Amino acid sequence: MFDHDTVDDYTIINSQGYRTTKQALLKAVRDGSYKVESKDVEILEVRSYGEAAVVVGVSTMKGKWKDADISGTSLFTRVWVRRSNRWQAQTIQQTRAAENWDESAIKPK
Repeated sequence: MFDHDTVDDYTIINSQGYRTTKQALLKAVRDGSYKVESKDVEILEVRSYGEAAVVVGVSTMKGKWKDADISGTSLFTRVWVRRSNRWQAQTIQQTRAAENWDESAIKPK
């Protein structure tokens, strides 16, 4: 599904500050370097601009990159584009949430 829902040049800036590509992420999933045990995503806001849209949300995941624990809560901004009447994600920027993040208030305390 990830492969179908993202453009070929999809770019990821993850919450650890690394930039990667769709192809590199798919390879890491296939070879077991990137493992997600669970992930919960809440969409906070969607802004549409014709053939593009910006989605802001919060994601809590439990997972590993190789042997490193990358579990935690991140805020994200994802850009979507519509091509041939199909929406696909173009890029995502994630930022680790502050320790005092209060999700119920939709902003830090």
